[in-house]
Amino acid sequence: RHAVAEDVVQVINLCPPEAMSWAEAAAGVSLLEAAEQAGLKPKHGCRMGICHTCKCKVSKGRVRDLQSGESRELNGQEVRICVHAAEGDVELDL
Repeated sequence: RHAVAEDVVQVINLCPPEAMSWAEAAAGVSLLEAAEQAGLKPKHGCRMGICHTCKCKVSKGRVRDLQSGESRELNGQEVRICVHAAEGDVELDL
C-alpha cells in the first residue's frame, strides 16, 4: 500500500438518488468501507478488486487506487469501490 495523508474526505453516496446518504472517511479508506460505515449495503464480493462485483459509477470526483497509488478524476466512469478511496468530495451512483 502507498502512504496516504490522514485528511478527512467527504463521500457522497447516491443509492438511489432520492435517498442520498453521505459518509466521512479518513483518506485511504475504501469507498466500499465508507459506504458500509454510512449504513449502505453496496454489492461486493472479494474486497480485493478481482471479482468486479462492486463496480459503481463515479458521478464526479477524484479517486485513488489503493493498490497502485494512482490518482485520477473519474467523472461518469466506473470504479471498483473496494480498492479505491476518495480524494476530496466524490459522488457515487451505487
